[in-house]
Amino acid sequence: MNTAPTNAQAEPAAEWLSQLRDIHAAPEAPFWPPAPGWWLLAALLAALLGWLLFRAWKAWRVRRRRRQLAGRLDAVVAARDPAREPAAWLADVNQVLKWAAIRAFPGQCEELRGKAWAAFLAERAGRKDTSPFEALADGPYRPSPDFDPDAVHHAARQWVLTHG
Repeated sequence: MNTAPTNAQAEPAAEWLSQLRDIHAAPEAPFWPPAPGWWLLAALLAALLGWLLFRAWKAWRVRRRRRQLAGRLDAVVAARDPAREPAAWLADVNQVLKWAAIRAFPGQCEELRGKAWAAFLAERAGRKDTSPFEALADGPYRPSPDFDPDAVHHAARQWVLTHG
């Protein structure tokens, strides 16, 4: 069987071959609009950035509130002389701590009084020495309580800066 093309068949093949162009590269992809994967990556990055900004804003608010509480505590400490009015001084410090504790631990400390209140403060502060907080437990109710004002102020300030 003869498989060679005849002259009639060779003419269209030559015409088709003459219409072929040389190999060429595809056109470059345009810069805009980006591919769907880039849109997805942009959305994920925007969500991550939003979440980080929200967390930073919340942390800033907490730090600001703690600084304000520490300033309020310092103002209360400076307003009274613990040597002349020890019970009132302890009551004022205790009031700031109670407000901060209720804000930080709602439903856990509103009803606490006395030794239970001092134990709560010491436990949350992680202190082994509970004497500054024990002075707050019963000092405001004694006519002349015996306590170290600097130790109480330092312990209360640390508590407020940590938990306020």
